[in-house]
Amino acid sequence: MCEDVNAVARENSQTFESAHFKVRTRLRYYLNPGFLQGVVKRASAMIEAERTVEVAHYLNGIVLDFVENYAWLKSLIDKVKIDYTTLIHSLEGLEEKTPLTSET
Repeated sequence: MCEDVNAVARENSQTFESAHFKVRTRLRYYLNPGFLQGVVKRASAMIEAERTVEVAHYLNGIVLDFVENYAWLKSLIDKVKIDYTTLIHSLEGLEEKTPLTSET
């Protein structure tokens, strides 16, 4: 998924650069290979320490923030207002309109 989001950001670089500072910063951070490697190492360490609740909470926070910021980017690309209270439903609608990956 990260590769697909990265491709969407590259293909729409002008829109990405015009996005809110928080959206740009967070997506760049989450798409950084160093960050992703750190997440894997930290999550693995928590799993090895049998801290499953903590690892679930840690990963849930990252994934939700990543999806939220991707939804804001998609809404800018598609020029559609999204409803924050139904963010996931809004993202599903945006993905139906212009899918994350194109079928070839």
